Amino acid sequence: MIRADRLNQVHLSQRRDEELMNRPRVAFVTSWDPDDVRSLSGSVYFVRKALEAAGLDVTIVAPLTYKWRAFHEWVRRGYDKLGKEYRVERAPIAVRHFHRQADEALRDLDVDVIFSPEAIPICRLQDPRPVVFHTDATFDGLVDYYAQFTNLPRACLHSGRAIDQAALSRCTLAIYTSEWAAETARTLYDVDPAKLRVVPLGANVTDAPPDDELAQVIANRQSGSCELLFIAREWVRKGGPKALEIVAELARRGRPAQLTIIGPRRDIPEHLRPIVRQLGFLSKSIPAEAAQWRKAMTDSHFLILPTEAECFSFAAADACAFAMPVLATRTGGLPEVVRDGENGRLFDLKASAAHWCDCIESLLADRSRYEALCRSASTAYQERLNWQVNGAQIAAIVEEAYRGSEPRRPPASSLERRRPRARARTPLWWEPF
Repeated sequence: MIRADRLNQVHLSQRRDEELMNRPRVAFVTSWDPDDVRSLSGSVYFVRKALEAAGLDVTIVAPLTYKWRAFHEWVRRGYDKLGKEYRVERAPIAVRHFHRQADEALRDLDVDVIFSPEAIPICRLQDPRPVVFHTDATFDGLVDYYAQFTNLPRACLHSGRAIDQAALSRCTLAIYTSEWAAETARTLYDVDPAKLRVVPLGANVTDAPPDDELAQVIANRQSGSCELLFIAREWVRKGGPKALEIVAELARRGRPAQLTIIGPRRDIPEHLRPIVRQLGFLSKSIPAEAAQWRKAMTDSHFLILPTEAECFSFAAADACAFAMPVLATRTGGLPEVVRDGENGRLFDLKASAAHWCDCIESLLADRSRYEALCRSASTAYQERLNWQVNGAQIAAIVEEAYRGSEPRRPPASSLERRRPRARARTPLWWEPF
């Protein structure tokens, strides 16, 4: 005779098995390497891991490649001599090549939903199964906002807009990392607003400090000094010059201050070198460098992001994992990560260094207020800026796309794959796809 508790365990196990059987099987399609933590600043790797952690069966279709990269690099250099930017990844022939590879691979896969951490590889898929993509910006949202998307040639503008419009038309659901990005999709493209969702990215942190350790981290940040952290690969766009102005102004006021820079080493003005420390690039995969990165996160009072243009900031999310408040400009997708008064403060783009310093000194002068902001930053990480929470949201949206679709089409048999198919004329390389 089976005991009641044992019977309940059997029923629960059966229910879990049924739920897993009813969950969609996902094809993860991308031109990036999903095993490389550096791909798209880590977003490709962490999104894939988050979907798997949420219990979805993920099959990788990546990395997609194309054979004309060297030719388009030559084209890009030609445009560069004319003072024009050129987006190689949005060349029509590259996009068509991505789609052919993806469609060919998907034809053999028994999956229910196609997911991509970018819009380009899925914008013209012929496969009829539901498509979901997740990205931090629309093409038109970046034009004349990022320097790399300024002064684009007409052909590049045309193909870039066509890609995003095709992706929004083709997809079942589109996920953006911020309300700013979703709003550009709503206002600049022909898309049903019901298709759009907003789910931020998570911190690229695998070992966030526990609560008891965070309490000590906060207590160790002394109010008498000010340790600022600046993390940037692109010095000008991220506001490197403004960061130097801020630490210089603090020093002028007599506040003991130091700016720690993680990123490419720069030629710092001689009079600022005593209060600026450069760590260079730090790789979390190298133990010694990971320890340096972690110490910078725990010791700093604030992460400063005086950036001129930003879709999303992993650095800000990482800072919250270490209970570090973030001071940032109010631009692009940053307000999705940094909420004024919750996990940091937001400043207008034209705010002076003196205005930033007034805020810093005000927070450090009131210890209880500063510590409350630190705890609130930690709460932001735990509730909305980590991959466990956001991965589950993305997985739920993938399931939503699956539930709202028609019954799954099984992969074609080998006989069906050998049937001749009508072929349209292949557009020339310069023609829109």
